Amino acid sequence: MTQREIVLSQINHQETAEIPYTLPFEEDVGWRLDEHYGSAAWRNRLTPYVVGVSAVDTDPKEPIDAKYVRDG
Repeated sequence: MTQREIVLSQINHQETAEIPYTLPFEEDVGWRLDEHYGSAAWRNRLTPYVVGVSAVDTDPKEPIDAKYVRDG
């Protein structure tokens, strides 16, 4: 199964051999893990089942000064 199929199967409450996960961590934690393991090679062992997505800013603002903004 592909990573996508595994995630979709789990969403549909179906058993899969692997359990999809997401492992977010802040950048400094990643650097400390790199140091702990001696390199960034450990990152290649993580399977990116779910990637982060964020919303699109549909309410742009124009800065007027350091304190105020104007709706775009």
